[in-house]
Amino acid sequence: MPFDKTKYGDDKFNIYPNPTSNGISVVSRQDEPAFQKLFIYNSNAILIHEKELSDIPAYEFNFDHYPAGIYLCIIRNASGQTIYSKKLILQKE
Repeated sequence: MPFDKTKYGDDKFNIYPNPTSNGISVVSRQDEPAFQKLFIYNSNAILIHEKELSDIPAYEFNFDHYPAGIYLCIIRNASGQTIYSKKLILQKE
């Protein structure tokens, strides 16, 4: 099944830069704050980071201690539904 950008609210968040060499910024574009939680998984589907984003308009995460590769960034609402998903590429020099 193809990724449905409309279903996952592609316009509610911005995660950049992608690709990145050291870190990302997660910026909410929502007018009203709501409970949201960020999950970052490595390519082996292992959770490497989670952070509650409620009432935080922007958040930065540093990949300094992680190897180059593909990571998945997921944001879920209070009921656990995925409201945003983005694949990230981490490039090391």
